[in-house]
Amino acid sequence: MELHGVLSAEEEWPTFSMPLHSGHTVHVVYRNIDGDRGVDYLIHHPTWPAAETLAVDDGHFMGPGMA
Repeated sequence: MELHGVLSAEEEWPTFSMPLHSGHTVHVVYRNIDGDRGVDYLIHHPTWPAAETLAVDDGHFMGPGMA
């Protein structure tokens, strides 16, 4: 329950980043907006202007992969 409290606290959005051998980084962001909670999976490369969404987990699936 303590971990759930940390991951769902509205005042912070816990983010976990995983660097890949290719130079990309995958970011997992716990989006804690009241009424719009979910987990966003993003990928970023230092040469890109912004991260790209890989998938979103918030009640309906969205992403380029298989459900």
